[in-house]
Amino acid sequence: MNNRINHANFPSRKMKTISPKLSDRLTVLAIGFLSLLFTSSCSTFTERDHDQSSASKLRPSKTSPQNTNSTNTDSITHNPSNSDGGNGRTVDSSNRATINRPDNTKHKSLTPIRPNNVSDSLAAAAENKTSKQDPLPPASTMEAETLYDLIVAEMAGKANRLNVTLGNYLKQANYTKNPKIIARATRIAKYMGAHQATFNAANLWLEVDPNNIEAHQAVTVQLIRNNKYDAALQHMSSLLRLSSEPNFDFLIHHTRKIDKEARQNIIAGLKKLTQNHPENSRLWFTKAILEDFQGSKEAAILSVERSLEIEPNYVTAVIFKAKTLRNLHREEDAFKTLKQAVKKHPDHKRLRIVYARLLISLNKLSKAQAQFEYLIKRNPDDSDLLLSLALLSWENELEKQAIEYLHQLLETGKKTGDAHTYLGQIYASEKKHKNAIKHFNQVQNGPNYTTAQIQLALVYSEINQVENGIDTLHQAIKKHVSSKTQFLIAESEILINAERLDEAYIVLNRALQEEPSDSDLLYSRAMLAEKLNNLDQLESDLRLIIKENPSSALALNALGYTLADRSDRLEEALELITQAAKIEPNDPAIIDSLGWVHYKLGNNAAALQHLRNAYKLYKDHEIAAHLGEVLWNEGLKEEATALWKSSKKEFPDSAILKKVMDRFLK
Repeated sequence: MNNRINHANFPSRKMKTISPKLSDRLTVLAIGFLSLLFTSSCSTFTERDHDQSSASKLRPSKTSPQNTNSTNTDSITHNPSNSDGGNGRTVDSSNRATINRPDNTKHKSLTPIRPNNVSDSLAAAAENKTSKQDPLPPASTMEAETLYDLIVAEMAGKANRLNVTLGNYLKQANYTKNPKIIARATRIAKYMGAHQATFNAANLWLEVDPNNIEAHQAVTVQLIRNNKYDAALQHMSSLLRLSSEPNFDFLIHHTRKIDKEARQNIIAGLKKLTQNHPENSRLWFTKAILEDFQGSKEAAILSVERSLEIEPNYVTAVIFKAKTLRNLHREEDAFKTLKQAVKKHPDHKRLRIVYARLLISLNKLSKAQAQFEYLIKRNPDDSDLLLSLALLSWENELEKQAIEYLHQLLETGKKTGDAHTYLGQIYASEKKHKNAIKHFNQVQNGPNYTTAQIQLALVYSEINQVENGIDTLHQAIKKHVSSKTQFLIAESEILINAERLDEAYIVLNRALQEEPSDSDLLYSRAMLAEKLNNLDQLESDLRLIIKENPSSALALNALGYTLADRSDRLEEALELITQAAKIEPNDPAIIDSLGWVHYKLGNNAAALQHLRNAYKLYKDHEIAAHLGEVLWNEGLKEEATALWKSSKKEFPDSAILKKVMDRFLK
């Protein structure tokens, strides 16, 4: 089958006769016009960008503003150069779950440095952004009709009539056999997702230039799309012949989302290639990545280790290895791998960032902070690093340093919304209300607006300016109606804190008339109903949430705990909390509930085990109250007393601690 476009499909090639004088004038005009069009659009026809997903969080965080400007930091660019500077960055934001109880109290927590999936950056790298746009041949060397077709093609591209653009370029590619015109035709076809046209044009390109790497890559992709693996393998062999450090990003990108059977066929082909090219580290690394996509992580480790045996300084492969080890829950091995690599490559920015984030996940916060401090000395204007270092400093209770870093961030003019929001939160936690109000007021738009306005309202509430707080929220609703539910929930919390429970109940009831199935509103009303001793309303609202979302551990736990604490329906409570524990087995609030219901059932040994585990995970005053009570009843009165007193120092205003201590110590 002839893969190229049949010339018979195009109009006759007979040229009209043009007078020499007119021809010269037209040529001069055309040269200028084509140059202008091509120059302004030469970057248009590159492959489309593809979304990159973020991965999972490393650890809980301080209540933080939203952030839509995060940059991949754990990502890997499959770059032939080993000495890349590493452009990874860190930032982040995410909220820590608090003890989900009717009498809930929020506590500060740590903001994570957001990890990202390694494969995502590989997908981005595969966009063929390294390929240069070759200029078209000089217009003065073209025939008049060729020149005319290309001018029309560029004008059509400007008008978004890409079918005309592609048609004209394919026509002239076949007619002129000019490699620069063929190259542009191929790229336009790729941009449009015109697979057959891409295949045809790339094959034509190889006829004219058999050693062109980009053409081999384009043909390989199209062959893989059509399950022609043996033919694709031949082109990959050509790529290995043409370059000692081939870039297989195009292959990684185009096999990331295909089905497992097709990917396994490609892995089998790569295995054959490694037998013929056993010393090519890039080939082994590509195989490792595809094995990771396939879920064969142990095989991926073996392949990447082989890559590193050949090329020990291949930093990208080191990062990939560490990421895969973490996915296998081999955190200590990942730690050793990155620690050694950082020692060997001390100035590699991205490597050190990945190492710092791993330290955070291992709760080695001071060591992580030291890594960010090292980085910031060498990159003083990097806004992502400054933000990350500020948050780490805050978590390490170095508020003064955190404030300095956030002010330094403001000086860069970047992430100002983040900086003002976090400064407001730090000052609010230090009871420096005037400063907190000043910074929250600076956030008048952007992704941090909702968080900043709610925090501002809460500060007003704390200094007994409840009406100012409520007014702040009402104004915010007018400006940002999409966050209306969050603002109304905040209003209800302010009213609850001011002991205006009936007014808070009215606010939530009105909100639920507009959004009757909103789970956040239902949960807020349920928690308020408990304070009002309206347990029927609490149960009704929580069961509505569970009916809509049976896997809501939050609602299951809240209902189960309330039944255990406020009723004799203990078996039912145990069933609900056990369900929640299956969904969130490591949540300290749920583990505490499990311990409390066992205590109520008289299973003190099981209760003690669960409550000790919960307190080990999260030293919360409510867990301390429960654990102390069980310890006391088990005869461990000294341990119970010491626990209560220690927790009371940290949470002097805790009502539940006061209540239990009054019961047992007085």
